[in-house]
Amino acid sequence: MVENYANGVLAKLGLDYAHLVKEKPDLIMVSMPACGGSTPWAEVLTALLHQRRTGEGQFIDLSQVECLFPLAAPWIIEQSITGAVAPRRGNRHPSMVPHACFRCAGEDACVVVATTDDDAWRALARTIGRPDPDERGRAEKRGDDAGGVEGGMMGVVSISLQAIMVALMLTAPLLLAAPLAHAADATPPSGPDSILAWTPEQQAYGYRHMETLVPTRVVKRGEAVRELPVAATRIDPAFSQGGVHYTTDSYMAAFRVSGLIAIKDGKIILERYGLGRAPADRWTSFSVAKSVTSTLIGAAIEDGKIKSLDEPVTRYIPQLGGGVYKGVTIRQLITMTSGVKWNEDYSDPNSDVAKVGLTPPQDGVNPVVSYMRNLPREAPPGAKFVYKTGETDLAGILLSNAVGEPMADYFSRKIWAPFGMEQDAAWVQDTAGHERGGCCLSMTLRDYGRFGMFMLEGGTAGGRRVVPKGWIDDATRAHVAKPPYGYFWWIVPGGYEAEGIFGQVIAVFPADHLVIAMNSAWAKADPDANWETQYALMKAIRKAAR
Repeated sequence: MVENYANGVLAKLGLDYAHLVKEKPDLIMVSMPACGGSTPWAEVLTALLHQRRTGEGQFIDLSQVECLFPLAAPWIIEQSITGAVAPRRGNRHPSMVPHACFRCAGEDACVVVATTDDDAWRALARTIGRPDPDERGRAEKRGDDAGGVEGGMMGVVSISLQAIMVALMLTAPLLLAAPLAHAADATPPSGPDSILAWTPEQQAYGYRHMETLVPTRVVKRGEAVRELPVAATRIDPAFSQGGVHYTTDSYMAAFRVSGLIAIKDGKIILERYGLGRAPADRWTSFSVAKSVTSTLIGAAIEDGKIKSLDEPVTRYIPQLGGGVYKGVTIRQLITMTSGVKWNEDYSDPNSDVAKVGLTPPQDGVNPVVSYMRNLPREAPPGAKFVYKTGETDLAGILLSNAVGEPMADYFSRKIWAPFGMEQDAAWVQDTAGHERGGCCLSMTLRDYGRFGMFMLEGGTAGGRRVVPKGWIDDATRAHVAKPPYGYFWWIVPGGYEAEGIFGQVIAVFPADHLVIAMNSAWAKADPDANWETQYALMKAIRKAAR
């Protein structure tokens, strides 16, 4: 709960709230409950969202960390906390800490941890890479300091607020330790549920407002908008799949589609919305962003910033040198054939995809690079396809290093603004503030369609070629036979797709001069039956559009 404290514990401790506010006028205090209470994630995230929007500073008081270990340890404690552990102040309540927090110079927040569990304390010390503080606090634990409950321990850890935000809200691919801080239609569940376990109401709100919940970088639109006229003839296809007959509307209801658009010959032949979404609302892309990343690598080749796809990855990410990525080429990276071992199980909190986004930065090295360079090898480079979100994040870092600017800025300059997208997009960042090459662009449905049109029209924007001649054809052919996979594009009969979990897709069918884009909130992340039914709908759209 967000508390003023003016007439509460600060007064009881003899601390002058008015003086503290004068010293730090943007102070916000967040108090967590003791064991037995439910963690008020909505209120906590409301405070974090307030900071995100206003830039105001705050600190967070997490009472009794052993209550949080089963809830948030993998996200907050084990991966995200950095900084020094202050000496324990045994037998004192965490509410004593406000004046100590002001010593966190240069940090966005202080996190207070208090526990009577020696093992929990040692685990905290280990996970942040600090010596076991037990010797420093042994006298305090004996009760030499101030008296009170035997065994009480407390410490102050400084932590970047952005790291807290990402730890609470984002792993790759956005596993949530804490759900949404939204109102009555998105009440958070009581446990450490990930995005895979969001309720339908949370999905409908969260996918639509992702850029307000986690750190993002804006992809700026240009001055001119490319119009998408409505065709004189609209379509309303119907089809059958798995013994079930669907109309367009019944499919959208059954598969929780928030937006469906089909554009043929540059004109809209089908456009519908659901789940409370309006045409101006963005929706997160999940892995559709991967296909954007590979396209931007093509742009960097056209600009001469990258010489060839056969160059070693380590030329552009030297921190990978000498490790498992030695000898891996950019081509192998963007076809996911590096031979590096990887676990992409979204439901496993110990999988690589769950942990890669939470690695703390080390010696100025991007945390994704820090994690990926320590993975083992399972096959020679080029020999085996394994779907790896971490490598698409590496591709994004490689791109930024090559072009010398953030991915969002390069995307805006090369494609988004000159092609005439109607709204800014938002690209989710990792814990180091770098855009995720493998995940999570938020854009409007029509802008999803416009990106498909950019591909369909051969990769030109504003009258200029963005990617090398022949790049689109090369990127969207099968460089991997099983499954058919190009440069972060999935190859399907008659076309190619950018796909994201929970039903996000941009599909391009060149011979039909057709682009189909769809956003959804499926109940499960990646069920084969859902993809098959979605493709059956697209076949019906193709047939109706002829």
